[in-house]
Amino acid sequence: MADVESPEINALKDYLEISSKKEKLAYIEERKVVDWNTMAANKDGTFGKPVVNARILQLQMDYEFPEESLEAKMKRVMLLMEEESELKKVIKAQKIELEAATIETIKNLDEEDALRLLELKWIEPIVSGLGTLPDDVITALVSEVENLNSKYVTTYSDIEVKKESAAGSLIQMIDGLSGSKDDLDGLAEFKKYMGVKNEKE
Repeated sequence: MADVESPEINALKDYLEISSKKEKLAYIEERKVVDWNTMAANKDGTFGKPVVNARILQLQMDYEFPEESLEAKMKRVMLLMEEESELKKVIKAQKIELEAATIETIKNLDEEDALRLLELKWIEPIVSGLGTLPDDVITALVSEVENLNSKYVTTYSDIEVKKESAAGSLIQMIDGLSGSKDDLDGLAEFKKYMGVKNEKE
């Protein structure tokens, strides 16, 4: 937080520089600009450093900075952090209260209510799970069948037809080739391998 100054802030800072109890008490009596009643005093009437610093910070936080200044943004952050801290305290206290109330409620349950709670907690979820089990099994089976159908959508017969068509096209291209006797004999053997005999044989 920026070094905000005001008569009360400056007076409090001067107070922190005093070391003796006697001087502190005299200073407190003299400095009417400070609202001493807003702070918790020690038993001897003086004020501790943490208390005074907290008051200074409060006065700085109350100061209105220009809207988009760094100080204004820092102030908003500090306020949010303070709010978060307070909310955590509230949540912690409510959690403790809830746990205490829960324990007290459980202690005072009669046998019928206790059995009903056990049923809601353990029995009903198991029964509900078992009830959906057949549907889950059927759904999984249908999914597997669909996957198999997709995997084998092309049948062996389809593959053979495509294979024969490809072989026929290849043989037609071979028949259009020319070359030496050795080349033609080699192509004829290849056609035999493809399952078609040379028509000249």
